[in-house]
Amino acid sequence: MYKNMADRLEEYTSLFPIHPAYLETFEKVYIAEKREVLKTITMTIREILDQDVPCNGPGLISYDTYWMFIKNNPSNRAEPDIKEVIDKSEILEGIIKNSFTRPQYKPIALRIINAMSVHRLTTGSINAPIGITVQNMKDDLCLYDPMLPEKEEDFLITTIETVMREITNTVSGQFIEYNQDNEQYYLDLKKDIDYNARIQQKADVLDDDSLNQYYFDIINKATDWNTPEYKNGFKIYEYELLWHDKNITRHGYRFLGTPNERSTAQPPRDFYVYFLPPYGIVNGKKKDEEDEVYFEFTGDDEFINNLKMYAAAYKMADISSSDSRQTYLKKADEYEKCAIKWIRQNVNQCFNVRYRGDSRNILNWLNGRRWVSPLTPNGRGE
Repeated sequence: MYKNMADRLEEYTSLFPIHPAYLETFEKVYIAEKREVLKTITMTIREILDQDVPCNGPGLISYDTYWMFIKNNPSNRAEPDIKEVIDKSEILEGIIKNSFTRPQYKPIALRIINAMSVHRLTTGSINAPIGITVQNMKDDLCLYDPMLPEKEEDFLITTIETVMREITNTVSGQFIEYNQDNEQYYLDLKKDIDYNARIQQKADVLDDDSLNQYYFDIINKATDWNTPEYKNGFKIYEYELLWHDKNITRHGYRFLGTPNERSTAQPPRDFYVYFLPPYGIVNGKKKDEEDEVYFEFTGDDEFINNLKMYAAAYKMADISSSDSRQTYLKKADEYEKCAIKWIRQNVNQCFNVRYRGDSRNILNWLNGRRWVSPLTPNGRGE
């Protein structure tokens, strides 16, 4: 699985558990003093003295572990170039820890990031388009995935390539660059837009009106509601409901808004269904008329976070350049899918339905009756 290991077996054996690439890379790190190598290796080995030799992997320690010593040494931050590498690497590491799209590969991804961070300090210029190839990652780090279907080199290379694609996707193409000429990946310190952080910052300051509007968008998309607005500028829709007992159709209105908008819908109809805004103070008192039904939404932290991030990503897209706009729209689409999935999975519990002062969740109202959903066009239900 690892090239050159057989040819250098004696060297690997004499240095075990230290990988020869550790020493080779250490010598190239321009900030490292030669006497540090023994110190760092001694400290690294001391941490694993009480551990058994792993039986499901190579068990070799390579230069990616040196990154912890670099970033934890306060004196390194006094040098602007080193500080920049540390700062950008920490941002990248944080994104991968919190948002990596393939959790089973997260340990490999973090090792690669640490290795690329160390390598960034071996190239003379921290902006040089020089890095490490997938083959380098495999051999010099002795990366290993115990879940490989076959313990073969090709499978391992495919896994590492998958990890690199997922890292790139997770950070939206930032922080890491691929040099097609030499097939090397490297930290690109100039591509440092943390889209997730910017979306979060925007989400933290969104006002209630904005959140309500994006909540209504989610409701329409979650229910595949494509019916046009009854009156432009108002989220009011014509709505037909089959009265099964009488086998007749009732005509009404579906509101994404508050009771004070009722007068906007003319002519009067048989019933009025309101999906109330979840944020801020609801304008217009609930009259609890015989022809009115109110849906009040309650979301958990997961949904609320997805809604806020969805709204914030769209807000950022509106004020961004074309390249960044596409990234924000892609992010918004991801949060939108999560919010829609949550509503569809929790529809029976996340709405309290109020009729003539009596408020219950959907399951309690049904009590064995057939479920005809007012969330879907023409009341066809589920």
